[in-house]
Amino acid sequence: MTPNKSEAELLTGKAIVDIQSAVAAAETLQSQGIDTVIVKLGDMGCVCATPTGSFAMPAYRVEAVDTVAAGDAFNGGLAAALARSYVPADERLKTDVLRDAIDYATKVTAIAVTRSGAQASMTTATEVKEFIHFQQRANL
Repeated sequence: MTPNKSEAELLTGKAIVDIQSAVAAAETLQSQGIDTVIVKLGDMGCVCATPTGSFAMPAYRVEAVDTVAAGDAFNGGLAAALARSYVPADERLKTDVLRDAIDYATKVTAIAVTRSGAQASMTTATEVKEFIHFQQRANL
């Protein structure tokens, strides 16, 4: 499950004000029977709660122009990275594989928010590779 901050707050009844409260919200959703939860936090990055532990993934520093498709970009990047991982489906949710996929998804999202529009903001794998050389993560 990949809710954004507002969706996670609505689903859990918990205010998300920082990384710790986002992890608590993700773990609350897990307690409701959802195995793996990634809460997207905009410029704070995201947190991920898995059966083997929780972790935060910082966002990349970019000048955002339009965030309309940020969630779609993240989910598309996550799906692409997991599909490319060439590991059996039951292994994809292990923390190390998932951490790499989430890192890729945050790169896709960072590029997407620098562009206007939804479909026009989607990126290519080549653009993600180029992005790696020019960006740094935001400080949490």
